[in-house]
Amino acid sequence: MTQPKSQLPNVSSALAAWGQTLEFVIVSKGELEDFIETETRITKRARGVRIPLKAQALSMKPIGERAWKWETIFSSPSLILRVGDEIIFGANQPRYRVMERRDWSEYGYVEYDICQGFQESPC
Repeated sequence: MTQPKSQLPNVSSALAAWGQTLEFVIVSKGELEDFIETETRITKRARGVRIPLKAQALSMKPIGERAWKWETIFSSPSLILRVGDEIIFGANQPRYRVMERRDWSEYGYVEYDICQGFQESPC
């Protein structure tokens, strides 16, 4: 007996139509050289949506983290960010740190929670 295929909705076309071009620099931490951690900077462009974190999700964060600026990015699975990467959306803009990645590739998108802390070095 064959199992029916999953009927998961693929929202990639809606995301492409609804999204906007997000341009940012990914700052990845490298290895230590002379006791200094190196950084690699890569400029990326991706189609996606950037929205504030939902109030319910924010209320689940530890009390001290609720004051930070949290956002969610929805993008195509071709955007690959690692938890811990820092991203900068433009010149003279604050850094955000990628805090969580949720892979919904079977639905046509990925979701990232990012935060900007209250200091120069976020989170």
